[in-house]
Amino acid sequence: MRYGVVFILLGACSLVLAVREGGLGWFWLWPEIAFTIVGVGYLKVGARVFGKRPDGSLSPARLVVLAPFVLFAWGIWAILVKVSREPAANEVAPGVWLGRRLRAGELPRGLELIVDLTCELWEPRAVRTACRYVCFPTLDADAPQIEEIVRLVGEVKGTVLIHCAQGHGRSAAVAAAVLVARGIAADGDEAFGMTEKVRPGVRLSRPQRDELIRVCSKMSRTKGGSDS
Repeated sequence: MRYGVVFILLGACSLVLAVREGGLGWFWLWPEIAFTIVGVGYLKVGARVFGKRPDGSLSPARLVVLAPFVLFAWGIWAILVKVSREPAANEVAPGVWLGRRLRAGELPRGLELIVDLTCELWEPRAVRTACRYVCFPTLDADAPQIEEIVRLVGEVKGTVLIHCAQGHGRSAAVAAAVLVARGIAADGDEAFGMTEKVRPGVRLSRPQRDELIRVCSKMSRTKGGSDS
């Protein structure tokens, strides 16, 4: 919700600039529309406001309308990639990689599945065609569809890469759940500790942590029932 309010306020500031400047200043209506739509997405509509398609590309129509925000998001990603000393991806356990949005030359070897959790950024073509690719568009700081993703990853016995924009929140929650599902960690706390140890920048929002706990508790009950 905080992000939604911030983006709507940025949209309102753009509107003020457009009205005050007039003339060419009306250009500021474009950022106003883009940031307001994204703000509404965070407050109510969800990740579908970006129109990210199953192949990892963004809907051309949405991209035109939301271009000011998409460029803003991409710029932040590019700056953080440039200044960060953090690896593009880390192997948190054998066969489970956690990372940021990667470029083609940064992909780990032997990948069988790439899980993309971003909704605000397109996936580079060379990445999404490198192996099996699936997209679960999720707003930043929101809880991803952990249960559904874990089910999908369970079908793959080989190496999987789970990523969001920076590899700190959305993807970390999913990676932790995968560790529990594969029996590498006993519960969500242990799994998150493993991801945090390997990739210290990971931080879960309250919704992400609550969803991780819920899914891991459900998996534990299921395993307990099958063992009895």
